[in-house]
Amino acid sequence: MTGQPSNTASVITKGSYLYLPIALLLAMAVLCASAAQAQTFTAIHTFTGGYAGSWPWTDLTITPTEHIYGTTFHGGPGTDFYCQYTGCGTVFEMYQRNGTWIFNPLYDFRLQYGGFPKSAPLVGADGALYGATLTGGLLSSDCDNAGCGTIYRLQPSATPPADPFLSWHPAIAYEFSGSEDDGGGPGGIIRDAAGNLYGGNGGGPYACGLIYELSRNGSGWTFTKLYDGFACNGDYESRGPGGLVFDSDGNLYGITYNGGGGQCTSYRLGCGTVFKLTHTDSGWTATTLHEFNEATEGGGVAGLVRDAAGNLYGGAESGGSGGGGTVWELSPTDGGGWNFQVLYNFTGIGDYRGPIGRMVLDAAGNLYGVTQADGANNYGNIFKFTPSNGGWVYTDIHDFTYGDDGAFPLRGPTLDAAGNLFGTASAAGYFSYGVVWEITP
Repeated sequence: MTGQPSNTASVITKGSYLYLPIALLLAMAVLCASAAQAQTFTAIHTFTGGYAGSWPWTDLTITPTEHIYGTTFHGGPGTDFYCQYTGCGTVFEMYQRNGTWIFNPLYDFRLQYGGFPKSAPLVGADGALYGATLTGGLLSSDCDNAGCGTIYRLQPSATPPADPFLSWHPAIAYEFSGSEDDGGGPGGIIRDAAGNLYGGNGGGPYACGLIYELSRNGSGWTFTKLYDGFACNGDYESRGPGGLVFDSDGNLYGITYNGGGGQCTSYRLGCGTVFKLTHTDSGWTATTLHEFNEATEGGGVAGLVRDAAGNLYGGAESGGSGGGGTVWELSPTDGGGWNFQVLYNFTGIGDYRGPIGRMVLDAAGNLYGVTQADGANNYGNIFKFTPSNGGWVYTDIHDFTYGDDGAFPLRGPTLDAAGNLFGTASAAGYFSYGVVWEITP
């Protein structure tokens, strides 16, 4: 399905609206609408459920050869007891052949290798795919009878598999035990230039979260806990830290969904934080860069993206002056501190339905992201921020309709080398199991 973008444009400055004469605002809106009309939305795959997967709760990985890799939270044979009704999830690949998108299921999870992935697999230094699952691995471990999750490894089978839905060979890089020392329920992972893997989960004292590294050790992997000093104020809904990005010095930046001292209008204790982990000879030192106040800055912090100048950008699912979440920026100052600015306040239906997942920057410095249930139809939208005269212009590129175009995206978009934007929507589509979508310039 090809949809028409809504062409909604707003002119904003960092942290406030820019008031201009009505005629100038209208002229700028027309220019933004013309630019938005050049972008075409297409649902390039509709999930069919069953072995082919359903409910894509993932961002996507795109290789230089234009192969797309992703996961679905449900799907597969349902042979494991804990996945018998929904399946344990799938890994898939997409690529173009003669101008047509080909969808190729690579693997349906069995709990011994993991279950219910919520993030895209990444391509490791060895060319295999690596990713995280919420459950599976060591069954009947400390966090759940279904296991505390795994870091899995997938590569093409050397010989034709006996099961056609196991066309890629699975292995485990690490099985989480659920203890304070290694945690469980991991989120997405990143890797450094040497191929080491990094991620966060809900371990550590009081299950407030930890950051870990997996480094190569011959044919295996060594798990190292980098930091576990997060505080979640006894919040029973605490989620592990994540959204990790590196800077050029090898320091890590990330977010916590809750925690911190900021005031929240909901029952959560702490609205989220942005932190930095600095690598020193004696280990890793944590610095909290910002604690969110939900009413004015947003709460339920999403992932991070970092530009070449060291500025950090992200979204918050709720709160802000409009009640529908925010997009914000953290900029380093000359004195070594950080300046926080709200770039935009969404006015959606609230209830943690605003910007979700990490945003992405293109070569021109434009920011792209999604909301879970904002937009004209309250089924989510795809948005763009364009830098302009020291401020930003917001454009609503596409509003999901709960039709063939999908609804309720749960992770942010991904850009390919040509500037095409790709992402997933978790619901709707022709078979009501979600879609993969593309926006071309």
